[in-house]
Amino acid sequence: MGLSEDGKTLIIGTAIFFGLAIVILPFTILCGKQSGLIRTMTILTALCCWSMWILVFISQINPLAKPQRTEGESCTIQ
Repeated sequence: MGLSEDGKTLIIGTAIFFGLAIVILPFTILCGKQSGLIRTMTILTALCCWSMWILVFISQINPLAKPQRTEGESCTIQ
C-alpha cells in the first residue's frame, strides 16, 4: 500500500522546508554575542511557518464545510 499524492506532497514539502530552513539557515548566521538567540528565533520562525503551511494544506485536503446549493439556484456553464 503506497502513499497517496497528498501524502507524498506532505513528506517532500516538509523535507525540503526543514532541509532549507532549519539545517542551512542557522549556520549562515555569523558568530557573535547574540548568535544563539538569532539561531533560536530563526528555527522557531521556520517552525511556525511550517505549522501554518501544514495546517492549511491538511484543511484543504478534507474540508469540513461543503458548498450547498439552494433550490432556486441553477448550474449553468456559459
